[in-house]
This record gives sequence, structure tokens and C-alpha cells, in this order.
Amino acid sequence: MVVTDGDGRVLFCSPTKPGSCADITHARQLGLVRLLADGHAVEFLADAGYQGLGAQTGVRYR
Repeated sequence: MVVTDGDGRVLFCSPTKPGSCADITHARQLGLVRLLADGHAVEFLADAGYQGLGAQTGVRYR
């Protein structure tokens, strides 16, 4: 999982893990959800694997 800003600068890059894991679960386990909840308002471009992230963090995604 990689998060970049609008200019393509890497803001977050997760380590790889073996096996299958839902995107939102991986984000929670890595602390990304906590970081987003405590930070500035951001907008995410994400797929359906991140549904529920906005309710937990205030992040708006499309």
C-alpha cells in the first residue's frame, strides 16, 4: 500500500506481508487509520476495499 500526495511524493509505504488481507484491515494493522484520524483533512482516491475509512477517520474518499 502506497500513499502519495497530489505531486506523487510518497507519504506512506507499507511493508509487504504474505497471504491475503483486506485493504482496510491492512491499513488498520499498520496504524494508517490512526494517523489519518489524528491528522489534517485529506481526500483519498481509493477503491471499494477502503469503504468505512471515512467514518473512522473523517477522510473523504472518491
